[in-house]
Amino acid sequence: MTDPAARIFTSSLRVRPFENVLVLADSVPAFAAVASRIAEAGRGLARIRFAVYPETGRNGVEPAEPAWRAAFGRTAVLEMKERGVLAYILAKRTTPTQLAVARAIVLKNRCDVPSAVVMVNMWSATHTRLRLLLNTAGSRVVSMPGFTAHMFATAMRVNVRRMTGRTRRGAALLSRSCSVRVTCPKGTDIVFSVRGRRGHSDSGIPGPGEFSNLPAGEAYIAPVEGTAEGTIVAGRGSRCAYRPPVVFSVHRGCTVRISGHTRGRYYSELFRANPSFAVLAEFGVGTNDRAIVESDMLEAEKVLGTVHFAFGDNSTFGGRNRAAFHQDFLVFSPTVVAVRGKRSVVLLDRGRFSA
Repeated sequence: MTDPAARIFTSSLRVRPFENVLVLADSVPAFAAVASRIAEAGRGLARIRFAVYPETGRNGVEPAEPAWRAAFGRTAVLEMKERGVLAYILAKRTTPTQLAVARAIVLKNRCDVPSAVVMVNMWSATHTRLRLLLNTAGSRVVSMPGFTAHMFATAMRVNVRRMTGRTRRGAALLSRSCSVRVTCPKGTDIVFSVRGRRGHSDSGIPGPGEFSNLPAGEAYIAPVEGTAEGTIVAGRGSRCAYRPPVVFSVHRGCTVRISGHTRGRYYSELFRANPSFAVLAEFGVGTNDRAIVESDMLEAEKVLGTVHFAFGDNSTFGGRNRAAFHQDFLVFSPTVVAVRGKRSVVLLDRGRFSA
């Protein structure tokens, strides 16, 4: 098979010819073009449908109604609107009861939901109810925000078996831990609780009702809200080349001050206007030894020997914070110590993976 894009369908999603597969893109031309190429690579491997929706302008924002119609069918979307839940979902203001109504509607119309979905976009839809409800209906979802063609030659060429082993060990350690401390030579020093939270393994091969990034390669967890204390020094990486770094001062789980790179002013104003955006939402450990830093954050956060923190929404992977925002930041040469009771385990030692 000559087109590396076909591996998304054969190796990651493991599609069968009779399955319905949706390739969903936002309207940013560069990413819609990549998505179109991926859709073409899948034709003949499954029943491929390609759809484009208006760009959202920020990671974590719910895609507009056209994406919902493509994902769940017109009947389900019409019922969500008639029951008054779609508007609340799009605004990220759903109550548990409203979300339960949406789940019931999606499950009732499951025959209209594709078996597998590939999301290629500039603005990530990973941390959205759209993705969560696709998984509720049993879809296998691959999320590829910021994906560019060069990644076929870098992170996508990783030895999946070895990467998966590292990723699962990291996720298992995080799941068993009560707290985590992260330090780095540039000044990062932060501690947070993960008690009762489950570590997740992103290995690039989602099963029914699961999702994964592509490129894959991280173990991640939602820190307990209100527990993080310390400093995060976010260095260069992806399209955000922070020189000097952006420094986040975190107190009781929220950013209280940002300094360093001038880009910090943007986040200071954004967090001040939207307090839910300032919540520490995610801690992740990169496990992909073919990923490179000089790329989009999608790939950079997977680099073996780095960790990343995200602020904003974590309600789709075990946290309690809902926000129309999710942004990751890289930390280099980290030392990560996970604590369970009186026992401490070093996950990374100055960037060297040791789990």
